[in-house]
Amino acid sequence: MLRLLIPMVLALPLFGGLTAPAVADKCPPLPVKTGEFCDCIVWNYGTKADAGVTINLFYPGGPVEGYTCVGTTSVGARGPYNCGQQALTDGYCGCSVTGEASYTYTSLAVEVSFSDYTPLAAVPCK
Repeated sequence: MLRLLIPMVLALPLFGGLTAPAVADKCPPLPVKTGEFCDCIVWNYGTKADAGVTINLFYPGGPVEGYTCVGTTSVGARGPYNCGQQALTDGYCGCSVTGEASYTYTSLAVEVSFSDYTPLAAVPCK
């Protein structure tokens, strides 16, 4: 019995790490001009919804502490959730995401405007 229990206990951290939430994804800042759109995109590659995700967006002219998008949200299975704001002045935008699972990835994009999602630049977040 003990020989069976020891491998199971040793394997727990491995299996727990596959679904444990990440500490935070932080996106490198991207330059943005007045009127362009900062967009933080969270994509869930998993087969279940990823609940408890919080997105904080930092953009020129926005709150210093960051703009929290709808508080805590759920990202649907195999789909995206995004949060964006228009830059009020020239500067840099960035975002941080907390509560996401290991199968959820984040990127930051600067787009032409609120109504034109043509990307001007994009970076992956870690």
